[in-house]
Amino acid sequence: MGMDIESLARAIADRSPQHAHVSASATLEAYIAAMVAAAPLNALVADRFDQARVEASAIDAALEAGKEVGEYAGVPITVKECFAVAGMPNTSGVAARTGVRVPPGGDAPVVTALKAAGFVIMGVTNVSEACMWFESHNSVYGTTCNPYDLSRTCGGSSGGEAALVGAGASLGGVTSDVGGSTRMPAFFNGVFGLKPSPGRVPNLGQYPLGEGEIQHILSTGPVARRAADLLPLLRVMSSPTAATAAAAAPNGPLWNEWSAVEELPPLPRQLPAFDARRLRVLTCLTHPCDVPLAVTRVQPAMIGALARAAGVLQAAGASLEAREYPAFGKAFDMWSAKLALARRVPFKSHIGIPDHEWVIGHLAECVLGASLHTFPALLLALLEDIGQLMPGRTQRSAALADELGAELNAELSASSEAHDASVLLFPSFPYPAPRHKTTLFAPLDWVFTALFNVLKLPVVQVPMGIDHESRLPLGVQVVGARGSEVLLLQVAAALEAATGGWMRPSL
Repeated sequence: MGMDIESLARAIADRSPQHAHVSASATLEAYIAAMVAAAPLNALVADRFDQARVEASAIDAALEAGKEVGEYAGVPITVKECFAVAGMPNTSGVAARTGVRVPPGGDAPVVTALKAAGFVIMGVTNVSEACMWFESHNSVYGTTCNPYDLSRTCGGSSGGEAALVGAGASLGGVTSDVGGSTRMPAFFNGVFGLKPSPGRVPNLGQYPLGEGEIQHILSTGPVARRAADLLPLLRVMSSPTAATAAAAAPNGPLWNEWSAVEELPPLPRQLPAFDARRLRVLTCLTHPCDVPLAVTRVQPAMIGALARAAGVLQAAGASLEAREYPAFGKAFDMWSAKLALARRVPFKSHIGIPDHEWVIGHLAECVLGASLHTFPALLLALLEDIGQLMPGRTQRSAALADELGAELNAELSASSEAHDASVLLFPSFPYPAPRHKTTLFAPLDWVFTALFNVLKLPVVQVPMGIDHESRLPLGVQVVGARGSEVLLLQVAAALEAATGGWMRPSL
């Protein structure tokens, strides 16, 4: 279980005596055992162990017979429950969708591609209600815990996925990110998480729907314990197989039309050698909210993590420059405006509230303990209702996001005699993983990640060791220009090599 994805795939395919003990079936059983041990997390909400065993056995038989198998045949992974996986539930934690299961042949495009490449899917993992909060709690599956401290949140909305990966019970998996849903859980659980450039990976086949203008904000991506493992997952998820499956999906024409707007550079089979001497590193601690007390200030431990990351890259030869971006203070306004304009269906409809009903009554029921909805989901629906009453402000905030995104993308992609490209280091969050339910008292702290969704930039979340006081993971966001995923993964790997990367919790 200590191998990376590439090494494990080669070992499974190798029939020599050296790897006689490594097979798809043996690997699967080891990870199933780890899943069982991680049961206190409540991260895996539905397993497909029986189907996975059949698939692993078939892979072993094919290899014994000398037949061709997928590139990553036998590598076990997990998938966020909001993605369609045939035979699995697909509720997104919404009570009104309880009992919804994906029919045969109904896999999301990324799931189709992963299966075709030989990955074995072990099950699906917990989310926040309708994937719109940074604690993975809902009335369908309950609350998921953090493997470093069960009293702490695992984050959201991809919390179940990151918790299992952080616990060592899954090599990696599929997540989605509309405001930090890949990166916050990755940070809280001490693993790597990538929000790719918009258009890199098909978003179809998930609930709530990932289509139309939401493509500018939503990014499907991977989480993994190692930086190097993000690349094979990303390559497969963005492969021609995934694109073909997306084109054949019911809403495929919408995806094809949108994804063709900006061509992204292809991904290599392996990460090229990294030379930090041609890299410029921008560091930024601009507070992403200009409303006093609305968002928690970054704690010293998180500032220290960012400084250590900058120091590692500078020691490797990169140049270092501090930056301030005052417009970051409008992060929440920009995010809420862009989301409001992108939605084809009101958020309250996604959680089962009719369009004609105001949300305030449901909030009252929630306070009295008589609602199947979570308070954060209802609060978001209420804010959306209120936002519709201020169309002028929405348009201004959306225009600011477009302007700022274009400016920052140009700065990060620009080259000079001294450097070929730049990355930006920004705090992952104000503090390490908070205790369960306390997120309600700091409801806007997620803007540290949401900012880069509306700026349309790729970001990798990198673990930066363990905080000596809380004993929880620290981390940093590394932001790049659109299409710079390879550079981001190179930087993540360099930081991992210098700081140790993922550190196994004592679960």
